[in-house]
Amino acid sequence: RDGFLRVRVGALLGYWTARGRLGFEVGVQPFAEPLVTFEAGRVARPEREGERVRPWLIGALAFGAATWAVDLADGTQLRFGPFVELGGAFAPGPGGAHVPIFEARGNRPRVRAGAFEFASGVAVRAMWALRRRNRR
Repeated sequence: RDGFLRVRVGALLGYWTARGRLGFEVGVQPFAEPLVTFEAGRVARPEREGERVRPWLIGALAFGAATWAVDLADGTQLRFGPFVELGGAFAPGPGGAHVPIFEARGNRPRVRAGAFEFASGVAVRAMWALRRRNRR
């Protein structure tokens, strides 16, 4: 079975506002995604002309979510509700990243489009405050 595993690492920059229990979140997230590819059910060793090439995607996404808050007894707040995301990524590097299942034989572009994505679902967030202890 051929396929790939994407691991997204990013920094979320956003704004959140609430009126009572209803809230709204918007933001952007620049990210990097190292890719692990599989060929015939095993981790593929991405090579080009005998040289190991590590595939990475670099990109960003924008998101929005409407949330509902539930306060728990310990001061934790759970927020949940529908969200939407729109993002895009590319693979930089000389000759483009080598991703075996994406690459046609003999094709060596400088930059390869990684993906344009639209996602929707249910966001679930736990929020809590870190409190200092009084020192006396």
